[in-house]
Amino acid sequence: MPKIRQNPEVFTQMLVTMNFALAKPAQVIIAGSMDDNETRNMLKKIRSISISGSIPGMTIFVVSSDADRTRLKKYLSFVESIKQIDNKATAYVCKDYKCSKPVTNPDMLLNLLKK
Repeated sequence: MPKIRQNPEVFTQMLVTMNFALAKPAQVIIAGSMDDNETRNMLKKIRSISISGSIPGMTIFVVSSDADRTRLKKYLSFVESIKQIDNKATAYVCKDYKCSKPVTNPDMLLNLLKK
C-alpha cells in the first residue's frame, strides 16, 4: 500500500491494465470510406459507449480499399470476405473467432457491441 500512496498514477494505470486483461477481446471491422458520413457515424456510435472513446479489448479496423484488405489479410485472414452491403458502410463484430452478420445501421452495431 505505501507504494500506491507514493505513486497514485501507477494505481490508475494498474486498473486500466486490469480492465483490459479482463475484457473479452473483440474486433470491429467496418467496410467503408473514412470520407463517408455512414462510416464516421458508425465510429461515433462505437465511441459513444465509452467515456474515453475506446473500449478495452476492442480493436477497430476500417477497410476502405483493396490495399487495406491486402495489408490486413496478413493478420486477419477472413478480411477478404469483408465487403460493403448495398454500397453502405458495413460493420462486422467478431468475438471468440466468430463474426456477427454484417450490419449497416449504427444502432444495430451498438446493439451487437453491448452483447
